[in-house]
Amino acid sequence: FSGLINWLSNIKNKFSEKKEKHSDSSANFTLSGESGVLISGEPAHLGDPLSAAVLVGNSGNISGSARLFLENVESGENYTGDLVRISPGSTREISVSFYPSIIGVNTFNWSILSINGKLDDPSLLGQFSIHSSTP
Repeated sequence: FSGLINWLSNIKNKFSEKKEKHSDSSANFTLSGESGVLISGEPAHLGDPLSAAVLVGNSGNISGSARLFLENVESGENYTGDLVRISPGSTREISVSFYPSIIGVNTFNWSILSINGKLDDPSLLGQFSIHSSTP
């Protein structure tokens, strides 16, 4: 788990941008639902396009934007989804396309990144694995 924390710290530094300065206004992102990351496109074969998605809510009082980021632990490949704007009180699906890069188990670290919202919820990062077979 400490590797995941270090990885997340590096990613946040990599994608950090200046935050808007609002003393009492913010977008506050949380994971909606209990399912975590949903994977579509399985069963996976080497090189098949897959999609990972999460439902993210904004419990803050201003709109903010967030994206889903994946890192393949085995290959080091990174995948970054598009920024999705989330209004206060709303929930949106945030997704990213990715590809298994090795035959067998592919493990991915995932996290939600934002340029203008709070990411204090520990459920906004995690890890999942998929099995990839020959094409």
